[in-house]
Amino acid sequence: MKFIIKTYGCAMNTYESQKMTEKLRDLGGFKTDNLEEADLLIINSCSVRQAAEDSVYGLGKDLSKLSIRPVVILTGCVTGAAKSPRRRYEISYLKKKAPFVDYFLTFDELVRELPNIVGLLFVKTFPIPSLARLNASLQRVKNSGLVPISYGCNNFCSYCIVPYARGPERSRPYEEIRAEVAGLVDKGIGQITLLGQNVNSWGNDIKINMNFSGLLQNIHEITEITKISFLTSNPWDFTDELVETLKLPKIDRYLHLPVQSGNAEVLRRMNRHYNSEEYLTLVNKIKMAVPEITLGTDIIVGFPGETDEQFESTLKLIREVKFKNIFVAMYSPRKGTVAAETMTDDVSRKVKKERHQKVLKLVKNISA
Repeated sequence: MKFIIKTYGCAMNTYESQKMTEKLRDLGGFKTDNLEEADLLIINSCSVRQAAEDSVYGLGKDLSKLSIRPVVILTGCVTGAAKSPRRRYEISYLKKKAPFVDYFLTFDELVRELPNIVGLLFVKTFPIPSLARLNASLQRVKNSGLVPISYGCNNFCSYCIVPYARGPERSRPYEEIRAEVAGLVDKGIGQITLLGQNVNSWGNDIKINMNFSGLLQNIHEITEITKISFLTSNPWDFTDELVETLKLPKIDRYLHLPVQSGNAEVLRRMNRHYNSEEYLTLVNKIKMAVPEITLGTDIIVGFPGETDEQFESTLKLIREVKFKNIFVAMYSPRKGTVAAETMTDDVSRKVKKERHQKVLKLVKNISA
């Protein structure tokens, strides 16, 4: 049985696709890049931007050209948005939008149902013991592993679908995280990236005498671990204790700290709990603690009501911080979010593109 996993979106989706790959290989499957020979196609979707969601629906055209179509499973945030307790639309809506999909499953459902689905595709399963060793070997070459510490989000930024697609914030127990890190260490992996929609708030929803800083400090004590990175941090709960923790020698000297906009009014409408001055104060604290650190961020251009002057505030902030990396996106309304329901998407596509290009050009100039 040959399978393809198409992954869109964030590092959490990458992690989940890795787990699906391991599961399918354990079941005797072989990974392929050729859609024509695949028996199973898993689409691990993202719906943060309309373009990402449209990429999923566009796969139907590719599948319609095949003489024999693989079994298709849609998972990730597009499916999550129909099955989450905070659903943005019903599953019937998805079935109309993606009639080529055979199964609409969340990640947890998919892991649980894969043996049954694969069983329908197999006449006979041929276990291949060497696959586990091959997988471990590949991981050792990369020497890097992803470890989610929480799922979901409770922040409800007005433009964002994550609280709807991923559900409420749920922290993984410390023992579970530590065990997964230990498993990676056993495979020879020394560099790990801790994942969460907001890693800073890890532990707030469970009874544990430890916060995110404490988690970093405990993992830092593992001798075999050589480097610790984490994604993503919200600026408004980046504590002084966490700033101090960044000094630990194994903590990555690259920090991704999304700002989204450099204008206070735009940030207020985005429901981001800080203004540009507070963000810059935090950045200065971090640079004072770790002078060699470099920063990356996320920027949204063309948010409803964003004027030329407000956009210039964003460019000014970029110049001041001198980000190493910027992921810039043009605002697109996401069904069910506060911005889509209560604000008018009044910045033209042309202006959004111009602002997008200005940010990219500025980042290029800063890098040069």
